[in-house]
Amino acid sequence: MGFEGKVCIDAGQDGRGGATLKVDLQRPQLAQRLLAGVEPSQALSRVEQVFVVCRQSQRAAAMEALGLPRDPRLLQQKVLLESIEQLLWRLSIDLPHSLALGAGMEPFAVIRRYISQQLAAESLDAHGDELIQTLEGFFASLSGVSCSEFLAFDRAQFESWLEIYNGLVPLCLRQVARVSIAPAPEGRGHGPVGLLPKQPVETLGLDQQLADPDIGEKFCQQPSLDQQPRETGPLAYMQSWPLIKQLQQASASPLLLRYAAKLLYLASLISRDALLQPQGICGSVALDEGRLGWVNSVRGLLLHWVKLDASETEIAEYRICAPTEWNFHPQGQFSRLASQVGIDHPQRKLALEQIALALDPCVPFEVRIQA
Repeated sequence: MGFEGKVCIDAGQDGRGGATLKVDLQRPQLAQRLLAGVEPSQALSRVEQVFVVCRQSQRAAAMEALGLPRDPRLLQQKVLLESIEQLLWRLSIDLPHSLALGAGMEPFAVIRRYISQQLAAESLDAHGDELIQTLEGFFASLSGVSCSEFLAFDRAQFESWLEIYNGLVPLCLRQVARVSIAPAPEGRGHGPVGLLPKQPVETLGLDQQLADPDIGEKFCQQPSLDQQPRETGPLAYMQSWPLIKQLQQASASPLLLRYAAKLLYLASLISRDALLQPQGICGSVALDEGRLGWVNSVRGLLLHWVKLDASETEIAEYRICAPTEWNFHPQGQFSRLASQVGIDHPQRKLALEQIALALDPCVPFEVRIQA
């Protein structure tokens, strides 16, 4: 197994014919151990080597936690570009592939190379307008509408777009809408899972849990807020957007709800203000014990906590809590939605795969149906 691990999802049935589900997030803590006992600059180099997925976000969180010299604006811009690239990957490659609809590999390869060139640049200012126009064009080719049009959708317009447009994304989402998920079961320990609030990290108390010598490591594996699992990611980021509120009030498909949030988040990032004057994407909090770096990454809130030794030249402890640990918590959002897929579901494996894909783990996942 590599450093980044895997999500293993085993769905079966008990002796009484009821559905069973086991979610095993097999993520080793080796990466965090590799970062202890070294100098801060060396730790940053190791972070860049170890983490392939969301490398820019991991790098930003490490730099914030380590207190290394950085250009805050450029750091946030690179996180946003990575978020755009990852969202486009999911929407144009992974989603259609999961539905056996083919994928827009060639067009995406072109836009990915272009984004990679921008990530390697020391400034986005010189080509900012070109960058935004290029990304807007690719969004329109996938969705059939412009970023500004999608951001202005109300529920009726969203449903009309979903029904009549023939871009790759609406075509995929029409298939996703056919994946039925029953109402949540009552009294089986699968209560509602709330969204991580949109407020400063230091006001949530997560820093205290992460730095706690008794519960810090467990928090990294099974994070919670007020002793409850929460969902993080685009839906949490866009929870106050009118379309999201309208879809929630209408009890829309939980899969469509999350893809609507992804598209809204993506469209909101492809703008001059978001890309050239980014705010609130990453930061740090100085603690009595160590320092916390945080990033609003494409998959959700990413936390790095660092404690230096007495000489303040080497790292004594390093902890990382990634978005996947929130969303695939044993009592988290994946488990709750998966509990609504019974053993008699005609597409049980597909439904579980679509739930996992909508929650977008940062590691590979596998759904196994047990006889």
